[in-house]
Amino acid sequence: MKPSRSIVHNDKKGMQKLLRNEHGIAMMLSITTVTVIAILTAELIYEVAVYQKVVNNTVDNLRAKYLARGALQLGRLQVHAANKALQKIKQIGKNSPVKNTDVNQIYNIPLILPPPLPSSATLVARSALDNFNEELGLHNSQVSVKLVPDSSKLNLNRLIWLAERKKDKDSDKDEDEDSDDEDGEGEDDDDDENSEKEEDSDKETEEDRGKRLQTVRATISETLQALMDKKFEDDEDFAQKYDSITADELVGNILAWIDKETFLDAEGAPKESFYSNHDPPYALKNAPLYSLSELHMVKGFDDELVEFVSQNFTAALTDGININRMSEALIQALFPSFNEDMTQQLSKHSREVGFSKIEDFWKYMQDEFEFSEDDKKELEKRELALTTTETAFRVLIEAKSGDARRVWVAQLGAAPPEQRKLMSPDEARKESKDNQEKTTSKNDNNPPPIVYLRTD
Repeated sequence: MKPSRSIVHNDKKGMQKLLRNEHGIAMMLSITTVTVIAILTAELIYEVAVYQKVVNNTVDNLRAKYLARGALQLGRLQVHAANKALQKIKQIGKNSPVKNTDVNQIYNIPLILPPPLPSSATLVARSALDNFNEELGLHNSQVSVKLVPDSSKLNLNRLIWLAERKKDKDSDKDEDEDSDDEDGEGEDDDDDENSEKEEDSDKETEEDRGKRLQTVRATISETLQALMDKKFEDDEDFAQKYDSITADELVGNILAWIDKETFLDAEGAPKESFYSNHDPPYALKNAPLYSLSELHMVKGFDDELVEFVSQNFTAALTDGININRMSEALIQALFPSFNEDMTQQLSKHSREVGFSKIEDFWKYMQDEFEFSEDDKKELEKRELALTTTETAFRVLIEAKSGDARRVWVAQLGAAPPEQRKLMSPDEARKESKDNQEKTTSKNDNNPPPIVYLRTD
């Protein structure tokens, strides 16, 4: 029996409808598939971009770190080169065409790599600088090194360290030669006995060292007060803010911070009380300063006072105050009899001409300002040592690579005494020298050691 025409027609319509429905599902599946692939592709591209950014940042940070490390070595080499040049100048003497002040330019001019291109540079100079930068390989990177001499400042660690008094070597040598001429040879035993007696007589008692420490502390306090008084005259805002604070208070609080044998602060209170009641509490150092940034933690100091004190004081171990680089404020504080004209005259001569030896300085003081031997002795009684050389430096380093930036601060010079054995600065320098003899005996090209390093 054949199906009727109506049934066949209905089956065709149903089949066509079903086929149309299937076309719609296929389109939906296609759109969904394309959408998923697009999302996955976008996610992949994003992940690759993020990963690439992370890799680039890591590379930039690593490059900046090693640039800063290399810059620190460059700073040490600058100091070493300057010291070598000064030694050569001393060997040549007065006939040297290069002066001490010329060598100081090594300290005064920051080292920047790659070097900045002057706007007035010629095409030849630009091409040469481009070739130099290409050889450096500092692509999208820059590093700068700045040396800041610290020997022209007063050392706050002298509050607990004592410099050993040095005998007049020339006079001792003359006396020895005279005695040798008179007594002849064969008196070695007597000489040994005499030298032992002299050493015993030269040894200071604890009472003597205590008196000298009190003198040093009084000198630092008087110098700081003189600097503050000068600042009060020149800066009315500073005077209004800190007029109630004295140098004795600040020095007393610094002493309480670094001296384990001092138990009271400047106000006569137990020194631990301020720090234990602070929020959050922290412990005193009870050891010498490594950096004046530590003053931020000392009672009575704020940012402005730390900045003010840092201009003329240091924590670096030095042979004395370098008279060739002293600030005018410090000159006037150390020599109260100086008026403004005398201060400016000495400062200008020190920086433009300079003194090669400390004897030249005292001769200048005698000729220009009628300084006497008594004035010189008075300075020595105040436990103030002067020098003409730089022995301590701060190295300020900034390294950039891409978006990465590193800022380091290092201190070059002799290491401070260990806490377990508080030595004088001279003893500390001798120990540091003895520790380096093995290396320097074979190689005299060792740059100065790193005493302190702060990295970010």
